[in-house]
Amino acid sequence: MSCGNWLIKTETAYFDGIKFLNSPGKTYSGTDLLAGIEYSGFEDTKVSVEAVNRHINDFSKILKQPLDEANEDQFQSVVRLTRNFLNETLTLTILASTFGATGQDGTLQRFILEYDVTDAVRVTGGIALYQSGHLAELRNIRDNDRLFFEIKYSF
Repeated sequence: MSCGNWLIKTETAYFDGIKFLNSPGKTYSGTDLLAGIEYSGFEDTKVSVEAVNRHINDFSKILKQPLDEANEDQFQSVVRLTRNFLNETLTLTILASTFGATGQDGTLQRFILEYDVTDAVRVTGGIALYQSGHLAELRNIRDNDRLFFEIKYSF
């Protein structure tokens, strides 16, 4: 009996030269910490969960004001489920991203179906749903859910 494949990952990233409108002439640095796990032990299915905290170093309270509306720490989690059907010609992907520990800063979900009609033709369709929250970037896109459809021919 196999227990499947596990991928456990961590990542740390450091950024510098970050600029904000409310603090002209000053640059900031930031540190991102990510942890994630992926499991592919189910037949034709992968499940992954990732979480990241984005921290702005030397944070100033002025950055919380409009226009920036930045947070010293921004938490985001993502869950993805990918399942193949019909001998791997049809793929369903469900992706849910949550900003803030409980989604208070906003969420988005994507449901994607991809079908390989032939080796050269792929049809993709789905829906993206946005829920606004405290995070300014998601507050501005709250009414922009979308349907998408694509036909791709590779020669």
